[in-house]
Amino acid sequence: MKQLNELEKNAPIAITGATGMQGAYLCRALNDAGFKNITALKRRNSDTTLPDSLNAKVQWTEGDLTEVESLYKLTENKAFVFHCAAYVSFNPSRKREIFRANVNGTADLVNACIENGVQKLIHCSSVAAMGRPVAKQSEVGENVEWNRSKSAGAYALSKYHSEMEVWRGHAEGLPVAIVNPSVILGGGFWHRGSARLHLTMDKGIPFYPMGSGGFVDVRDVARLMILLMDPSFDGERYICSAENQTYRHVLTRISGLLGKNPPSRPIRNWMINTLPAALNIARKLGLKAPKLTSDMLKASSEKVLYNNKKSLGIPGFEYRPLEQTLMELTAVYLEAKEKSAPFGLLKP
Repeated sequence: MKQLNELEKNAPIAITGATGMQGAYLCRALNDAGFKNITALKRRNSDTTLPDSLNAKVQWTEGDLTEVESLYKLTENKAFVFHCAAYVSFNPSRKREIFRANVNGTADLVNACIENGVQKLIHCSSVAAMGRPVAKQSEVGENVEWNRSKSAGAYALSKYHSEMEVWRGHAEGLPVAIVNPSVILGGGFWHRGSARLHLTMDKGIPFYPMGSGGFVDVRDVARLMILLMDPSFDGERYICSAENQTYRHVLTRISGLLGKNPPSRPIRNWMINTLPAALNIARKLGLKAPKLTSDMLKASSEKVLYNNKKSLGIPGFEYRPLEQTLMELTAVYLEAKEKSAPFGLLKP
C-alpha cells in the first residue's frame, strides 16, 4: 500500500461541502498533508467563514449540487473528488429538498466523475444510511443489510439512496470509497449541527434522549477520508466512529465541563411527538428552548452500537478518545463565548 506522502501532492482535487464543518476541516487537513491544488464548490452567497478561519487554501468555483453544469465544471480534469455536501435536516416537511440535494445531487456528481475520468470519488455518507441489526445489542458493521427502522426519517433515507448512486457509479467503473461517520463532533458555528450540543447544555436544558450511538472527532473523519485516497481502498465503505456512548453520558459530560447541572429528565417515547410542539410554543412566548423535531428525537431514542474495527485496520489511522474531543471542544466553546464569537475551531 502506498503511504500518504507518496501520493502526488499536486494532484487536482475537488471538494463539495467545503463551507460546512466537515468539508472545512477536510480542506485544512489536505493542506496540512501537502495537497495544494484544491478546487471547492460553493453557492454564490455561501458563507466561507469556517474554511477561511481554518486558513484553507482552496480555489472557489460557484455552483450547487442541484446545478448539473457546475458539477461537470468542478470535476473536469480532477484526479480526486471528495463529496461532503449534503442537505442535513430532520424536518419531514423538507423531504423534497433533502432528496433533491442528497440523492439527485449525488447521482449527477457521480455521472460527472465518470464522464470526466476522475480517478477516485471519496463519499462522506453517514451511519444513518446503514441498516440496523436484527438481534438487539448486536453491533452495526459495514455489511449490515439496509432495513429501514421506524426511526429512519427523510434524511436517513436520502443518505441511503445517495450511497446507492455511489455504488452504481462503482459498478460503471468509477473507483470509490465511502465513509460512514457517526455523530461528528467539532468546532464550528455553535447554532448549527452537533456544535449546538454545547450551546444547548450551556442553557441548562433538563432533557436527555434515552438512546445511544457513536461519536467521532471531525478531524478523524477528515484524516480517514484522506487515507482512502489510496487506490488500494476501492469499492469499500468504512464506519468512522471513535466510541459508542449513551446520549445521556455525552450531554452530562458536556454539562459538567461547562459547570452546569446535568440533564435529568429522559425524553420518553410518548414525548417524541409532543415535546417539539411544546418547545415551539415556548419559543413563541419568548422563552429559550431548543429546536427539536420528531425525526430528531426518534433517531436519538435508538440504542445502536457501531463496530469501527475495519477503519482501525487502515495503517496509520487511529481515533482520538471521546473524552479528549469533548474537553478540547468545550475549551474552544468557552473561549468563543468569552469573546462573544459565533463559532470556534479545533486545532489540528
